[in-house]
Amino acid sequence: MGGIGKTTLANKVFTDPYVVYHFHVRGWVTVSQTYDKRDLLIQVLSSIDDQLELEKPTDCQLRAMLHKRLMGKRYLIVIDDIWSTEAWDKLKLFFSHHNMGSRILLTSRLTEVAWHAKSDGLVHHLQHLTEEESWKLLCEKVFKGDECPKWLIEPGKQIAKNCHGLPLSVVVMAGVLAKEPRSEDVWLKISCSFHSYIASDEKGCLETIALSYHHLPLHLRDCFLYLGGFPEDYPISSPRLLWLWMAEGFIHEDGSRSMDEVANGYLMDLVDRNLLIVEKWSVLGNVRRCKVHDLVRQETGEDQFQRLKVLRLKKLNIKQWKASSINFPCLERLRVVNCVHLEEIPLELGDISTLESIYILNCDASLLVSLQRIRNEQDDVGNYELKIKVDGRKMPSCVPKHDD
Repeated sequence: MGGIGKTTLANKVFTDPYVVYHFHVRGWVTVSQTYDKRDLLIQVLSSIDDQLELEKPTDCQLRAMLHKRLMGKRYLIVIDDIWSTEAWDKLKLFFSHHNMGSRILLTSRLTEVAWHAKSDGLVHHLQHLTEEESWKLLCEKVFKGDECPKWLIEPGKQIAKNCHGLPLSVVVMAGVLAKEPRSEDVWLKISCSFHSYIASDEKGCLETIALSYHHLPLHLRDCFLYLGGFPEDYPISSPRLLWLWMAEGFIHEDGSRSMDEVANGYLMDLVDRNLLIVEKWSVLGNVRRCKVHDLVRQETGEDQFQRLKVLRLKKLNIKQWKASSINFPCLERLRVVNCVHLEEIPLELGDISTLESIYILNCDASLLVSLQRIRNEQDDVGNYELKIKVDGRKMPSCVPKHDD
């Protein structure tokens, strides 16, 4: 199950001072659902030696380099988030046994993968947190060692309970609460809205992340959604990410700070909200490298919109928007507000049979052309009930005439 804390626990083992002392070599590789053996070899080598310079070596050269670095040494290799028995059968060939007390630690959502890889090892099933453990974790993340005010205990415990023991849900909700006023009314409101999302599996985590997104300030939403464009388990260079945000026009100077400082502030805000995982810090305390939890990435990706019925775009700084009925097959209501640079509503949305209404407010007049074409598409398939409003005014439908 995603979000239950497998990677977090593996990382605690990996970075434990005794473990660091005990093993001569430690390496970490994350295996996505679609993996490449060569990339995995490079990933292991790079994690063992971050100063390693690779100039287009062959696969055989990579395997020889890994063999040389592990030969005669006691090593710990973490293989994180492995999805199939076939992947393990291929990966285990990279690591030869020399009776040095080396260990390989796997994490997987799939029990059959764990048992397949077990041989003479151990399989540890993570359990959900208890309600008390969830509440304790929530307090640690929100109050940073301070005591929870008495008036927040009741709504806070209800929020923790609604996380159903999933650590990712707890820390994401903590990220929401930490940015909100410490007011009983605010926490009660969040508790009530979160109550409707109750689920004890990955869907619950996804809904928690969706709730967190809706609590993001507008200036962070573009930056957050942009993360969905990176491949699964991809280590993101923070300087590169900040540059990309600036190139997309998501970052603006605020007078007292440069664009670099503003962008770094946005990044740290997403980290504080537990929507980004920091893989490496600089000596000055800045994020050097980060990644997106795969469930968070799923929420930012297109697949998650398959079940969307209501879509609201607000204050997005984009000119082009590409979408179709494949992206939003269940869409019923579209709201586009204050997207002043948007030049066109995707014409392919006219093919969505479930579409009931489109509401446009404070956008460029050029949208009228595409709206009329979408109206015509809907009329052609007999959907004369589609309601389109632009700045409060209805766009009429071409109602067919009937013979007497």
